Amino acid sequence: MKRWFFTFLLLAQFELYMVSAMLPQNPVKDLVGASSILSPQDFLSFSYYHKTCPAAEEIINQKMTAWFRKDYTLAASIIRLHFHDCAIRGRENVTALIDFFQERGLNVLDLVVLSGSHTIGRSSCRSFLHRLANYKGTGRPDPTLDRNYLRNLTRSCKWSSDVVYLDTTTPKTFDMEYYNNLGKKMGLLSTDQELYSDPRTQPFVSAFTSQQPDLFFNQFAASMVNLGNILFHTAPNESEIRLNCNYVNPAPRKTANPPRRS
Repeated sequence: MKRWFFTFLLLAQFELYMVSAMLPQNPVKDLVGASSILSPQDFLSFSYYHKTCPAAEEIINQKMTAWFRKDYTLAASIIRLHFHDCAIRGRENVTALIDFFQERGLNVLDLVVLSGSHTIGRSSCRSFLHRLANYKGTGRPDPTLDRNYLRNLTRSCKWSSDVVYLDTTTPKTFDMEYYNNLGKKMGLLSTDQELYSDPRTQPFVSAFTSQQPDLFFNQFAASMVNLGNILFHTAPNESEIRLNCNYVNPAPRKTANPPRRS
């Protein structure tokens, strides 16, 4: 179920983007003349390729499934790519994260749900070394870290470039164990663990620790769509559909000015 849910989620979120690697089309260009007053939902359409490429979803499904079977780490990489395309970068604390989300029309629920993507993937040790010793200048580790978890992290992080799983319990499964780990003081990043202690986010964390996977899966899909809508542009040259999903499109070549006659 979890595998099929994740495939469905990626199909829904990336239908407008992934198929561009196979089709030389630019739907954003067709929308330039539309009014900028309209919301992103008024411009975007999940049926855009139904006529030009009816098998788009099947193609994406086959490709994504093949990629994940070959390398399961690609799942986390694709989610991370989507976050970075939408300008989500590291923030120092939950308050900064909430402010960042709200400025873009997202809410606290979106924050907690999207943080659940840390149920898969890895992080470099440099991202949390400050928690292992001399936390905030105290000369001691972060008190919100479980002792056994702290010991394991210290043993795993001999170098700042070393990497560890974000979810040490079920690192290769897209599930709700991330939230259960927070209750056990096993959130890897400080902003993860703060979700459990902050009164604004803790109720949502507790809700997702219940044995109701559909509650998390359905909301995660909805919040991913919300995230994808926050930076939609209609002005010329502000958006692009990638010709190759791995790279930003190359800048158009400038035409040299003809020599002037004397």
